[in-house]
Amino acid sequence: MTQPNDPAFPVSPSDYSAKHGLTKREYFAAMALSAVATDPRITSKSIIESSIELADALIEKLNSTENAK
Repeated sequence: MTQPNDPAFPVSPSDYSAKHGLTKREYFAAMALSAVATDPRITSKSIIESSIELADALIEKLNSTENAK
């Protein structure tokens, strides 16, 4: 199951700390942001909201797909 606050790029326990880097939610939102931001008709506030919504929707879909297996 994909958890929104799990690290996007996990490291081994011997690495610095389990609390550094981006979460999956932050990484997915950043990727969505790069796509959504290319549309000049969308306002900054809408871009931010859309990116977070897309990240959450992706996590939800990944989890429902995993549960269907």
